[in-house]
Amino acid sequence: MKINIVEREGYSNRIVDWKIYVRKDLTVAKASEYYYEFIEENSFRPVSELVQPEDGELLKEAVAADTLAPLELVTVLSNLKDSTRNVYLRMEQSEQTEDGNPLYQITLSDLHDLENRTVQLEQSILKYRHFMTLEDVYYFEYLIDSDHITVYKYVNERSMNQFEGSLNDLIRMVENAHTDSDIARMEEHLRTFCAHLRNGEDSFEMKFNGQDEDERRWTVRASRIPKNRNMLAGIIDSDKNRQQEAYYLTPAARDAGTGLLNKRAWTEYTVEQLNRKDGRVRWLVIIDVDEFKHINDTYGHIFGDQVIRGVAEIMQELVGQRGVIGRFGGDEYVILLEKVETREQLKILLKTIAKELRLAFDPKIHVTASIGVSEYPVDGTEYEYLMRKADKALYLAKEKGKNRHIIYEERLHGKLETDDMQNMAMAYAVSKEKKREAITEMIVELCVSGVNAIVKNEERLQQIRSLFDLDGITIFSDRGSNLVCRNGNYVVEAPDGRPGFEDEGYLALFGDDGIFVESNMIKLRSQNPAAYAVTQEQEVGAALQCLSRKEGIPYTMVNFEVFNRNRKWSDEDITLLTLLGHCIGNLLNYSE
Repeated sequence: MKINIVEREGYSNRIVDWKIYVRKDLTVAKASEYYYEFIEENSFRPVSELVQPEDGELLKEAVAADTLAPLELVTVLSNLKDSTRNVYLRMEQSEQTEDGNPLYQITLSDLHDLENRTVQLEQSILKYRHFMTLEDVYYFEYLIDSDHITVYKYVNERSMNQFEGSLNDLIRMVENAHTDSDIARMEEHLRTFCAHLRNGEDSFEMKFNGQDEDERRWTVRASRIPKNRNMLAGIIDSDKNRQQEAYYLTPAARDAGTGLLNKRAWTEYTVEQLNRKDGRVRWLVIIDVDEFKHINDTYGHIFGDQVIRGVAEIMQELVGQRGVIGRFGGDEYVILLEKVETREQLKILLKTIAKELRLAFDPKIHVTASIGVSEYPVDGTEYEYLMRKADKALYLAKEKGKNRHIIYEERLHGKLETDDMQNMAMAYAVSKEKKREAITEMIVELCVSGVNAIVKNEERLQQIRSLFDLDGITIFSDRGSNLVCRNGNYVVEAPDGRPGFEDEGYLALFGDDGIFVESNMIKLRSQNPAAYAVTQEQEVGAALQCLSRKEGIPYTMVNFEVFNRNRKWSDEDITLLTLLGHCIGNLLNYSE
């Protein structure tokens, strides 16, 4: 006996929604031609004899009942010769009769074919979402029985609702958005539009001109869905570019590297959704790829770009229609989750993302991410406040060893204003973007005004310390013989800088990029006892040091330090402080 195989030539080998109408004795009155082709000479037999015996008894019991309740089975259909098929069977009453006697409808679908059809449907849905994204129009759906309309536009293969509610709610919204001078004309358009919808017309088209500064001519086209007569679906289009349209709906809103929303677009959309103040649960998620600088430096920027795109694709696939994803630049992503209702659902999604990342790339590379989350409206209703809390949770995830998610809870993680964890006092409060903007401004200032604009400017040095939660900054030039500056709450005099430039063992700790980063200086004790003794005397607990060379010789060192505590340096902080440190060092090298 062959399972799910039919060898006769010409047979379609597919059971997809075969319709069979049977009498009360379960013999077949009429059926799909493919059913007859499959069953062949045994088509005269009752269906109850062609399935598993126990399932055949269930079919008999169902038709013997006074009222047939729909019956669903997973069973085996046999032609009683050489072929069987694993099928989903549904039997229910039908409107069909034979000589005045009612017939029962049986629908058969091959389980394997159902699986294939599901995959094909998913692919088709993705394809049509992409087509809808390419069309610069608005879509709407109207349910006749509930008088409910949804207006949306597709961006990045995801629908973004512009309005959802009753037609009366839509009318009130439009009235509030227009002035007295043009409301009469708008009401006329709305009445016409609503009448078409409420009348349930098979199809309609209407055109009207925009109001005030909107000089566009709008076109609305709609028709009823053939297999869902309760719904009308349509599009709203205009004959001019939408200069007044929300930025996140425009083609410019996409990040070039990933196709996600860029920072401005995601922020604009998120603020708009939060301002609805509807009380619906939403989650603000910040995702940062761990050790991305190391990945870039080790495997090259081309592979780094592949990681950035790969992470974006994984999140798009897993988040789907439940949220909107953006890229803030570099290795930082953000998600506004709008259709994840419980904390447990959120945790499952975040764990799934983490596991997908680990398996998506070469295991030797080990791509992971740290994730911070805040919850609307529990953690607040304002964008800035929620982002600060998510950023704090992200920082905690980095501090605890990376490759994890943390959902902010004030009970566990403290208030933003009174957190007593010193090594986070400023780091979580200052967004990455602000750090980038500040460092960019300082580098421009160095190039335009010279190195003293920073190293001799106490206010600038204090700003750097505040931005990156540093306790001190010390800069040596001329191979350690010249103390350029020392800013911070140091408790002892500055050490002699020359031994550090002469100790080959210590210099070997610096990478090819001239950077030495240590989160816990106690590790230095075994690597270089002499250097460790200096850090102990200075009470330095962690440091990031930038060594710049002049004609191949170590010449300048910029030290960013924290006192009496450990410090997990984020990839972002390492990158920005390295840029600043080398810029200062190189300018000092050639200004003396």
